Amino acid sequence: MIKKRLKLYLLIVSLFFLTNMIGCSNNTIRYKKELSKNTEQLLQEIEKINVKLVEINEMPEGTNYTVKLQNNSSYLVKHNILFVSLPIKTKNGYKDNSFKIEAVSNKLNIYPNQEIILNAFAPIEIYRNNDLIDNMSPDYKIIGYFNEVKEMNMFTRGGSLR
Repeated sequence: MIKKRLKLYLLIVSLFFLTNMIGCSNNTIRYKKELSKNTEQLLQEIEKINVKLVEINEMPEGTNYTVKLQNNSSYLVKHNILFVSLPIKTKNGYKDNSFKIEAVSNKLNIYPNQEIILNAFAPIEIYRNNDLIDNMSPDYKIIGYFNEVKEMNMFTRGGSLR
């Protein structure tokens, strides 16, 4: 009698754990699909953050880059930082320059469909007498957050301003 009860008890406990595992597995699959869908949507929204070179102004003390940042996404962009860098010429083309210039006039809030003008100034000492630095083809990198400053909302985007 005790053996039958013990077997029945073990069977019930085993079934309980088995159904929980299957339920967790389905929840995990559903979560992964949701996460994948959200990631795809966020990537599409990041593509709607546009950065365009408006003007290059060469001066005796350096070069000023005027850049237009457009938020065409459906999210508020919080705490953005835009960097401009001058690519390094190589025999095979160009490579990224780790020296970056932070643009001035970065804003804490850029609303959907809003655009702002930013300026980055490269002192002449950075590229004078250095034919490997291309100060006429700047690159950019933007780091920001969608809606609120949280690690999971952070995005980055970069490329050539030419």
